[in-house]
Amino acid sequence: MNCDITEYETPKETLIREAIEYLELYYHERYDEMKGTTGFMPKEERINSVRNSIETSGTYAHTFDELQHGARVAWRNAPKCSNRKYWQNLKLLDCRDVTSNKGIYDCCLDHLSKAMSCGSSEAYISVFRQAAQGTSDGPRIWNDQLLQYAAYMDDDGNVMGDPKNVSEVLHHILLLLLLGTLSSHICSSYNHSVEIYSNASGKIWLEGP
Repeated sequence: MNCDITEYETPKETLIREAIEYLELYYHERYDEMKGTTGFMPKEERINSVRNSIETSGTYAHTFDELQHGARVAWRNAPKCSNRKYWQNLKLLDCRDVTSNKGIYDCCLDHLSKAMSCGSSEAYISVFRQAAQGTSDGPRIWNDQLLQYAAYMDDDGNVMGDPKNVSEVLHHILLLLLLGTLSSHICSSYNHSVEIYSNASGKIWLEGP
């Protein structure tokens, strides 16, 4: 009989347990390479620091290397991904200090630029800050991909392009025409305000906070 341990924990207790579980893994896999680097804490000191942060504020912040390794481990453990053998080459772009839609857009362009800078695709992940516990105020990118094929339906009902993007294009095509472009665009939201940015030279405000 399987037992869900979270049934007997408060949300804070679950967060502390999961944070410690990850730190145990992190120090097991990263200690030899990270020991002696600036700011790297002994394991017990780091665990106590994380525990105290959660107890006082309800959350904690990963170090850069903790976050990058966590992203790599997630890729390593994704059984349906045929490219997960490259997990150790994944590079983190830390965007946790971004506080605006324009900042999200600029980070997305930076991600694309870095990923394609060598003429072949490299593995990058851009990470923005998490929503505060119990809220939905964190950043959100509405596109499921930053680069994708557009689509539209002709008068006979035939779909030109990628069928899964028909509804999105119908929603945004008028707005993009106002910019004079049907080129790639990024829709993001931050603190409940939503904007669409185009790679032309402007933006359109969709809704206020």
